[in-house]
Amino acid sequence: MILPEQMIIGPLTVNTLWLFIGSGVLFYFFIIWYEARKDGFDADRMFDLTFITVIISAVFLNVINSWYQRLEVLSYDSPFLKMDRFYFAMGLSLMANIGVFVILAKKWKWSIYRVLDDFALGLNFLLLFVSAGMLIIFGDYRQIVVIFLLLLLYSRLLRFRGYRFPSGVVFSAFVYFISLLTLIFRPSGYLLFFFLLVTIGTLNLYFRRKRSMSKNLLPLDFLNLIKDKLTLKDKQLKKQQELLKNEDAYLQEGRTEGNSEIIDEAILEDSQKEITDAKMSAVKTMRIQVRRAMAFLRLGKYGICEVCGKPIDKARLEFYPEATRCIDCAEK
Repeated sequence: MILPEQMIIGPLTVNTLWLFIGSGVLFYFFIIWYEARKDGFDADRMFDLTFITVIISAVFLNVINSWYQRLEVLSYDSPFLKMDRFYFAMGLSLMANIGVFVILAKKWKWSIYRVLDDFALGLNFLLLFVSAGMLIIFGDYRQIVVIFLLLLLYSRLLRFRGYRFPSGVVFSAFVYFISLLTLIFRPSGYLLFFFLLVTIGTLNLYFRRKRSMSKNLLPLDFLNLIKDKLTLKDKQLKKQQELLKNEDAYLQEGRTEGNSEIIDEAILEDSQKEITDAKMSAVKTMRIQVRRAMAFLRLGKYGICEVCGKPIDKARLEFYPEATRCIDCAEK
C-alpha cells in the first residue's frame, strides 16, 4: 500500500480512492469530447450529454447505497443484500444512461452507435484510474492485469475504430470485456450483472447489423464500380506519394556539397521543402480517406453516413466515391 485509504486536505478528510475516481471522471469528459469532435458531433451538446450521465450515475449510487442501508436495518434477510450494491447501481445507471443516449441522439439526429462508442472509450479511461487507485491504495495486484488489458483494449479499439470495426462494435466489445472482468472478480450477485452486460452488448450488435442491412440498398454492380474507382485512386495517390518523396529538397543527393550553404539557395530549398511537405500531407489525407471508404466496402456499410447513420446520396458517391459522410454531416 503506497497511499493511505484516507488523506487529510486542509480541514477535510478525503477518501483517497475518490481522488482517483475524480481524475478518471475528468479524463472521461475529455476522451468523449475529443472523440465526439472527430466524429463531427456538436461538442457542447456532447458535453451536456456526458454531464447528464455522470449525474445519473452519482444519483443511482447514492440512492442504492441509502436503500441498502435501510434494508440492512428493516429487512436483513432481503435477497437484494446478497448482491454487490456497487454493481447493482452500475447496472441500473448503465441502462438509464443508454436510454438517455437513445432519446437525445434521436432528437439531435445523431448516430446512437457512434455515441455509444465514444461513451465506451471514455469509460475505459475511467476504469483505468479506478484500477490504478485499487492497486496503489489497497495493494490489489490483480489490477495490474486489468490495467494492462484496459490499455490493450483501448489501443486496439481506437486504432481500428471506423476502419475495421463498424460503429457500435466498440461499445459491445467494451461491454463484453467488463462482463469478463465480472466473472474473474466474482462479486456477490455477479451473475445478474454479467448476464445484463452480455444482453446489452448482444442487442446492440443485433440492432446495429439489422439497421445496416436495411439501409444499404446500393446495387452490387454499383458497389463493384465504386470498388474499382477506389482501387485505382489508391494506386494513383500512392504513386504521387513516391514522386513527392523524390522531389523532397532535403533528400536530394549532393545537397550538402557545393553552394548549398549560400543563404539565397538555402531559403529557396526551405521554401521548396515546405511546398513538398504540404502536398505530401494533402495526398496522405486523401489516401487515408480512400482506404477508409474501401474498408467500409469490405464491412458492408458503404453508403451509410458514419455520423448520422443515414444513406449517402448516390450522386454524391458517384462524384466523390471516398465519401463516408452525407453532405449535411460533411458540411459541419
